[in-house]
Amino acid sequence: VAVGASNQTLRIHTTLLTSGATILSVDRDCRANTKKLVISIDTKVMATYEANCSTITVGPWGGTMTEP
Repeated sequence: VAVGASNQTLRIHTTLLTSGATILSVDRDCRANTKKLVISIDTKVMATYEANCSTITVGPWGGTMTEP
């Protein structure tokens, strides 16, 4: 994914997809990612990853966040 002029590497996949629920898994290696990243689907913000790699904010459409 290009953020500005810098390429960022992440993996987004679903572990559950039904008509009533979706669970996304986002893998983002902070050693290779240095830019703020906003993940949105159909203009609805799911999560925002800050450039500092220690702050993640779940958007109003993002539900809950857990670590593996």
